[in-house]
Amino acid sequence: MTTPMTYAELRKLSDAELNQLFENLAQSTQMQGLGFVREELARRQIERQQEQMFRLTKQMRDMTIVITLLTVVNVIAVMIAVLK
Repeated sequence: MTTPMTYAELRKLSDAELNQLFENLAQSTQMQGLGFVREELARRQIERQQEQMFRLTKQMRDMTIVITLLTVVNVIAVMIAVLK
């Protein structure tokens, strides 16, 4: 008989290992008892989506800064041309 897995141990598993754990448990457990594995898989997916949204938000911020700087340069160039 193996000792129960702690939550910390569960979080350390890779997605592939977690999927394998689910498959192994599904053969010997009622499906209601597998909720913790499904929840961990869902949590990981949400975490990956949040990380992707953070990266996209950072890219949008960076692009906004660049566009603002280019706009300022353009305004200065127009003012120089007009004042000549």
